[in-house]
Amino acid sequence: MPRARSKEEYLNIDVSEGRDEPKTKRHTVHMKKRMFYFVVFLVVLIVGVAMYQYTKSPAYQVQKVAKENKALLDKVKGMMILPNEDPAIFIIQDPESLIKQQPFFVGSQKDDRLLLYPKAGKAIIYSPSRNIIVNVGPINFPTGAGK
Repeated sequence: MPRARSKEEYLNIDVSEGRDEPKTKRHTVHMKKRMFYFVVFLVVLIVGVAMYQYTKSPAYQVQKVAKENKALLDKVKGMMILPNEDPAIFIIQDPESLIKQQPFFVGSQKDDRLLLYPKAGKAIIYSPSRNIIVNVGPINFPTGAGK
């Protein structure tokens, strides 16, 4: 027959699992693990939210576009000599309608880039997907547009 335990022993020992470890020791270890995982979860959550907010900020978007434009210009510079000015860069979304308006756009595809150099009076269509210059031509301004 098992020996009788005192009230203090009974409260500190978990009999249901057959272990003779004090509840407080196992409970403390379990709580430390839970607390650790909770803190790790909070840190990951906070970092994730901060990164999401940062990537949606206007400053990040401007920096991202500037980096993409520099890479684009570096690729085109490897294929031809560019004017010494900053171009206006546009993404061609609907080449079919542009082709109907201007024959200059023949051969362009969706997501090609149009580089406009207003001072030099030059337009360039570059295709990143094909890595080719599709067309180069002069910019024709309507009379009185620059005044």
